[in-house]
Amino acid sequence: IISLAIFFGVFFGVNYPEIKRSKYTPTICQSQSSKTITKYCCDIDCTCEKASSGLPKCETLVPQTLSLSPIGCNQNSTLCPKSGSDALCYVAYDECYNHKCLYCKYVKQQKCQMNCDTCYDIILNVMYNVGQQNKNSTYTQNFKSIDDANKFLNDHGPNNIFWCFYNPSSITEIILNRYFTGWRWVVFALSALPLFVCLVTL
Repeated sequence: IISLAIFFGVFFGVNYPEIKRSKYTPTICQSQSSKTITKYCCDIDCTCEKASSGLPKCETLVPQTLSLSPIGCNQNSTLCPKSGSDALCYVAYDECYNHKCLYCKYVKQQKCQMNCDTCYDIILNVMYNVGQQNKNSTYTQNFKSIDDANKFLNDHGPNNIFWCFYNPSSITEIILNRYFTGWRWVVFALSALPLFVCLVTL
């Protein structure tokens, strides 16, 4: 039963999104216009240490930070993301297990550090064919590096043509690639191995 639970957990949590993308239909996209949004992206780095009293919840601190603007930060330092000890927060008891901590039942509030950096959303307005019809939609991709964002803009500038893929079940949903990540399938194979052994030995 445990092997079966792990198998389905890995399949639907890790591999199913890639299998779903593989069914997207290829077509040709033409970029109509683009927009760059500069914002903050934040990660939470958690330890197995118990949080001290008085810290805010991470689920509260992070959204507050994401509402800040790098432009506002440049003009007023009080509008910048918190850092160092001011960026400490905690996650609830059940999150402890997600970080593979020992003695989770003794850690009611897990100590975490919020780390925020400037990132960039590139929003493309594209036109593409679905059968004999022209469709318009938007595609958004996030970048942590301004150089990577600018390269993407150069490759997908106005009137540029490139391959894209639309969801046949929702034709306004598009992606630019149907990439497969090898490590996900390695994890899937390893999770399937115990189940396979159990079936063979029955």
